[in-house]
Amino acid sequence: MTTNLNPTTTATGSDAVSYDYVYFISYTHNAGGGINFVNAEVTLPVQIRLFEEINLLQDYYRKQGYANALILSYTLMRTVPAPARGQS
Repeated sequence: MTTNLNPTTTATGSDAVSYDYVYFISYTHNAGGGINFVNAEVTLPVQIRLFEEINLLQDYYRKQGYANALILSYTLMRTVPAPARGQS
């Protein structure tokens, strides 16, 4: 279970603050005939809420060359104000 540590805001428009979500992620991948265990701190623009989002992370690591990456666990460590992203 994850908890958003930021209070709910009623601000709208340019006053609204968006947050990035910083996760601790543990995963395995195949390398050199064995299995490697990896721990990582990952910052995401959205909160992990669905299993499909875990699959997206696994696919990302696999595309980065981590063969058969498998997310073992994740936990939300903190939220931080997001940097300004391109606005039209």
